[in-house]
Amino acid sequence: MELIVKHFDELSTKELYEILKTRAEIFVVEQDCVYQDLDDKDQDAIHVFCWNDKGRVAGSLRVFMKDEENKVAQIGRVVTLEHGKGLGRKLLKKGVEVAERSFDADRIYLEAQKYAIGYYAKEGFEVTSDEFLEDGIPHVQMERRRRVDIEAAVARITAMEEILDEALRRMDAAGERPQDLLDYQYEVKELSEYYTGPDWKADFALDEDGLLPKDLKRGVLSEDGIYDALERNKELLERIR
Repeated sequence: MELIVKHFDELSTKELYEILKTRAEIFVVEQDCVYQDLDDKDQDAIHVFCWNDKGRVAGSLRVFMKDEENKVAQIGRVVTLEHGKGLGRKLLKKGVEVAERSFDADRIYLEAQKYAIGYYAKEGFEVTSDEFLEDGIPHVQMERRRRVDIEAAVARITAMEEILDEALRRMDAAGERPQDLLDYQYEVKELSEYYTGPDWKADFALDEDGLLPKDLKRGVLSEDGIYDALERNKELLERIR
């Protein structure tokens, strides 16, 4: 079954009707649970769904931002009419992709019915709360952190560390050999772009979370250290020029 990805504003009337129809059939009728499905979050969500050969929405979920400041997206209303075909996992995988690519989420949050913990765990979600009741049904909170390439981060930090060390060496010798510092400004610009871009923030977060090798040289991740070095470079250039 081909998955369709659309923001709420892009859904046709028929698509929206069938998504809501499937959700009502499973969440309200099959689970015998009276609750308010229409909660004003669908309008801000991207919906992932697919059709079966009977013209029904066979599965769907929605993804929206839960916390923009901390880059947390939420997946919810995960539902399938057909089982044993791998549709649920395919649907969830696409939901994770939408959260990370369309919303640039660092973390994905969801509230899982207790029986479905294993289903979400296969896609990297971990339980983060005690069991609680939601509409009379046992649930737990689960989260998935964005998977990062640690090897790429280590290589990037190592490269920037070498640039920082060489830049500091040339700054120390700028009084006697100013041209050496002038000749190294392309590399210093790389260092500045790293510090002011998303990679430094991502690498810093990895370090804070204890995910980087303990023996990795990481002076470049010192915010004061790299800022002071770049400011010193600027001051020296003004004197030289």
